Amino acid sequence: MALRSGSRHAVPLFRLLAGVADAVALPVYGLQLDSRRVQAGDAFLAVPGEHHDGRNYIADAVQAGAVAIVAEKG
Repeated sequence: MALRSGSRHAVPLFRLLAGVADAVALPVYGLQLDSRRVQAGDAFLAVPGEHHDGRNYIADAVQAGAVAIVAEKG
């Protein structure tokens, strides 16, 4: 089956984070650094940036449908 351009397909979280963390077989459709771009099924990468700290936007990402949050402790 050919993939259509722009289509979203789930990848298990443990495959995306292989060797980084213990992750479950949760299906993830996308990775986002910007909480405003999160769609249902995405994982949000909540990291400090040059101007903003993504950890401050975790609640927004969850409300937008993030199924996982990847963040540093701190």
